[in-house]
Amino acid sequence: MKLLNGEIVYHIFWIIPLAFLVFYYAKKRRINILEKLLGPRLNSSDYISLSATKRNIKFICFISFISFLILACARPSWGEHIMPFSSKGRDVMILLDVSKSMLSDDIKPSRLKHSKWFIKKVINQNKGDRFGLIAFSGASFLNCPLTQDKTSFFQILNELDSSSIPVGGTNIELALEKALEAFKSSSGMHRAVLLITDGDELDGDSSNVLKEFKSEKIPLFVVGIGNPNKPGLIRLPDETGKMKFLRDGKGELVKSKLNYKQLSNLAKKTNGLYTNSNIVNSGVGMILKEIHQLVPKEFDKGKQVKPIERFMYPLIIAFIFFIAFIIISEKKKIYKKATILLIISAQFAIMNLNADVKPIETFNKALDLQKKNDDKFIKLYEEAINAPDSTDKVKAKAYLNLGVYHHNIARKKLSEKNEKLIEEPEKSIENLKKLEDDFNKSEEFYCLSMQYGDEKELNVNQTNLLSDKQQVTQTIDLMKLFIQLKKDAISATQAAKKIPVDNPNVKNNLTEAAKIAVKKYANIAKILKIEKLSKSIDAANNELEKSLTAQVANKDTHIKKALEYLGVKDNEDKKNNKNKDDKNKDDKNKDDK
Repeated sequence: MKLLNGEIVYHIFWIIPLAFLVFYYAKKRRINILEKLLGPRLNSSDYISLSATKRNIKFICFISFISFLILACARPSWGEHIMPFSSKGRDVMILLDVSKSMLSDDIKPSRLKHSKWFIKKVINQNKGDRFGLIAFSGASFLNCPLTQDKTSFFQILNELDSSSIPVGGTNIELALEKALEAFKSSSGMHRAVLLITDGDELDGDSSNVLKEFKSEKIPLFVVGIGNPNKPGLIRLPDETGKMKFLRDGKGELVKSKLNYKQLSNLAKKTNGLYTNSNIVNSGVGMILKEIHQLVPKEFDKGKQVKPIERFMYPLIIAFIFFIAFIIISEKKKIYKKATILLIISAQFAIMNLNADVKPIETFNKALDLQKKNDDKFIKLYEEAINAPDSTDKVKAKAYLNLGVYHHNIARKKLSEKNEKLIEEPEKSIENLKKLEDDFNKSEEFYCLSMQYGDEKELNVNQTNLLSDKQQVTQTIDLMKLFIQLKKDAISATQAAKKIPVDNPNVKNNLTEAAKIAVKKYANIAKILKIEKLSKSIDAANNELEKSLTAQVANKDTHIKKALEYLGVKDNEDKKNNKNKDDKNKDDKNKDDK
């Protein structure tokens, strides 16, 4: 038994003792008053018609009434039933600028902290919608895929700062491209991108991506953070921890001004919205209005398990004790009619009318065949269900056993699929989706069983079924994320390799970015418990670490090894190997001649 409102039960621990104290005090006070009035005649039956025993019984009835009433308010439940549900909402990908210019305090306490406050305000007022997070500066990373889990999202958001991305600068173009990439798996009018930045774009050209936004019909909601009239100074901690203003190579103070013209133009070209957010006017209301105008999409549809509340049972018992408290007289005379009425009402309240527990022979035969793995049991169960003299108990058990049979088949398939997940990830996702049909067939039998009886075993199987279905859904989501993070890790490492060795600073920055991407790839591999692959990814990460400290001439060697550990062989090595093989064949032909 579970209590859905269990905290209310704790009130029993002060209500019951208080009732006993009041009863004891009233009893003592009553005796003292009677002693003063009657004196030695206190115990004489000529003057006292009270039955102390019946008064105690009446008090116990009152205490029991209060206890069971509190128990009913605690909403006890046992058993579960399946209810259909559907989830609708919108998809909003948030692009957050974490460059050093966002540390300016022209918007108190800083542009970055104000942006985080803005994001939390928007998300808390959009229940049911999914939000994703991309942090960017000179590079961009998908920090959180689209999710309805606000707790995890806020945890990731709180950890972001200006050092989260090692590549300096501000490249809005890369962030917009990453958002489009995240939206590739879905289409529709439920999508939008929320860009939060000061518009101080130092790298790239964000206007290059706008055509694709327009063709995909994805509006761009832009929030400008900063003062458009007065540039702000950037404060950073020095080696001692003291805050100092950022200066350029010439020693002059670095100033950052909100580029509202460029940001307004971005929003306008995608049929979006631009607003400036500051302390006086947050702009949250305008953004919420635009998000609410998006057409919600159905994310998920299925069935969920809900507990069956049984509050009426303790409520009935409480009512019986209350009736007893009213009927029972403190006088010594017994009212037989009232007592008989009380006994009859109690019997009707607790009587169990389910008397038929006899199973039929057909069911027993089917059960024996099922234990022997003989497929003929399915037909026998159907005969047992359709028999004219079949009882509800037999039908419930037959449907339950059929559900267990199909459930075990689906579980076996799921176990086989899990062993081959990484060999062909895309194909594995398709096969996992087909498994949902197998589980649905089992769920259909469980629901039929529930119609004819309330079985503890059925509740356990229903819970296991839902757990298995959730496992399939979670595995699909993890595999999609696995594929995406693998692409990110490889592309980031390849980007670091493309930089010439004569530009070591940029190469090291991109190598550091590649390390972050590879680490995320390693984390998802560990979650999926792919030990062999995890070791290869860790080796790739070690090679990238060596590249950062290696001499200029040896940096590419370590990056090539990292790519090999990631499953990508360098094209130049392939070409050299091919030329070598061709040369060996020519030499062999000459020898033969």
